[in-house]
Amino acid sequence: MATDGRSEQPGSPALPSTRRLSATGLGLPSSGAPPRPVEQGREPRLPESHRRALSVLVDRLSGADVRWAVTGSVAFALHGVVIVPRDLDISTDRGGAYALEQAFADEVVERVKPLVSDRLRTLRGLLSLEGVPVEIVGDIRRRLRSGRWGRPVNPLRHAIVLMVDGVEVPVLTPKYLYRAYMQLGRAEKAALLRPLLEHRADQALVLLGADHRGSSPSMR
Repeated sequence: MATDGRSEQPGSPALPSTRRLSATGLGLPSSGAPPRPVEQGREPRLPESHRRALSVLVDRLSGADVRWAVTGSVAFALHGVVIVPRDLDISTDRGGAYALEQAFADEVVERVKPLVSDRLRTLRGLLSLEGVPVEIVGDIRRRLRSGRWGRPVNPLRHAIVLMVDGVEVPVLTPKYLYRAYMQLGRAEKAALLRPLLEHRADQALVLLGADHRGSSPSMR
């Protein structure tokens, strides 16, 4: 994650629960129009290991009262950016960080603990799912000009539901990710999202897999 300079993305807390994965149920913004398809040539690609890790994550959290969303490079890939993710980053709130650690107790590599940098204060933990590092980032706070820490970021209104192999997954929007990376001084990576912002891709529904009409058994 970008919080400590060792990973590839920012994190953000207070996101929707997997047991209510629909735009209406999550209280997510609706444009009133059907989602637009991803433009030709920009279909997202995820390594098989990351798809399996995401499958395990969604399956384990199904029905759990954990608010979370995908962020970082996997979010970039799900939005259609050509990028090879190294890990899978999950943004959540304070309670969610510890709930994730408990739900995946056998897969914990690093226990959840406070992490402080010049700009951010977060809770960070690390799991390993299907050989993929899964970074938990919760209760993120940005340092104010006064030097004090701000309130925890609440990106609920910046999350959308994307279809991944027929299953609805909460993901931070390109617009929110772009702003977060710019605030972290990651302008080069943020630039990867500009084409999506120009085409208002934060309102698109990303489809992965040949059959997206129903939930895939591998994801539920």
